[in-house]
Amino acid sequence: MWQCFGRYWVFSHPHSARVTIAEENGIGNLSEHLSDSVLERLPIRDIVRTSILSKKWRYKWTTTRALVFDEQFSNKLKIHGAFGRYGFIRVINQVLLIHKGSISKFYLYIPILDLDNFLEVDQWLLFLSTKGLEDLTLANSSQPYQLPFCVFSCFQLRKLELTRCIFKPPLKFEGFLFLESLVLINIDFRTQVGGTEINLPQLKKLTMRSCINAFNFQIKATQLP
Repeated sequence: MWQCFGRYWVFSHPHSARVTIAEENGIGNLSEHLSDSVLERLPIRDIVRTSILSKKWRYKWTTTRALVFDEQFSNKLKIHGAFGRYGFIRVINQVLLIHKGSISKFYLYIPILDLDNFLEVDQWLLFLSTKGLEDLTLANSSQPYQLPFCVFSCFQLRKLELTRCIFKPPLKFEGFLFLESLVLINIDFRTQVGGTEINLPQLKKLTMRSCINAFNFQIKATQLP
């Protein structure tokens, strides 16, 4: 069933001897905590490849709490377009469809694509907003992307990095109570947020570069140095 991912996704079942070697080397016997820690540090293409290590690891990638679609991964897929058989949109749709459990970290590099809108990205973020997201990075190199309101309902966020986005929260948005790190690059703050400050009581790091209408971005961050 995994052949639809093309040469970037290797899902052929390993020979029994190969599985035995992997298990004898201890890979298949790592504790749940250690194996999860390994997966959370890998980009998605390498996470999927761990499925050939042993029987125990075959489907473990489907429950990893960190999904990283980095620039290298996205640029390889964009040659197939957005919706082609191995296209950027289709592959990520497949990964999220198969994934089970919570997702604490999501990194997405959006390459330059011929898209009429970002409907699929909106749907991914809506899905993620129900998964206990704590660390979100949107590295957008395409046309400016307006953040959907569901991002502002990710109240457990501790780290948020945005590039080339339109920041326009709902009027009743009060803030991210647990956010500790905020990086904003090439962000357009279209309108003032209801004339009120955004409350970021735990924020300890703030980076802003090449932002537009930054005077509309008013925050209350008592922990900033």
